[in-house]
Amino acid sequence: MKNTLLVFFSFLFTSSLCAQWTQVTAPPEWFRTDHSFGFAINGSGYLVTGQTPDSITPSFFRYDPQLDEWAQLPDFPGGTRGYAIGDVWEDKAYFGFGAGISPGSTEGNQKNDLWSYDPATGQWTQLSSCPCTPRIHPAFVAHQGNIYVGHGQYQWYWQSE
Repeated sequence: MKNTLLVFFSFLFTSSLCAQWTQVTAPPEWFRTDHSFGFAINGSGYLVTGQTPDSITPSFFRYDPQLDEWAQLPDFPGGTRGYAIGDVWEDKAYFGFGAGISPGSTEGNQKNDLWSYDPATGQWTQLSSCPCTPRIHPAFVAHQGNIYVGHGQYQWYWQSE
């Protein structure tokens, strides 16, 4: 048992010595948000929506690691939101829930809507909403064509100044 622990801790120590961080270009300063959803597909990174200190945004960005630059994509069509969640399955991102302001509305609310993003077409598609209580921060897994959701917080309040 002692030898097993020694090997394990030796591996952890040497692995941490070999890890190197490389700084890359940051997203635009105005898009420094809390509670954005970040994902990666086919070597590109993506950030969508989020909450800044004084607003919630529908903005959507793609990071190109070859060029080390961010490109702003068309806004997420489901409105502003923070505290949303998502996952990637078979080169598509699945995203939903959270809280924000829906297009055509002025009042913030929690959401139970679901969306998919296909980077091959650059299109968001609205899926059937979850037949569950709207929520923020749920557990969310996309797997084999299904989306599994659980837990989360049922109360949310946000007010712009």
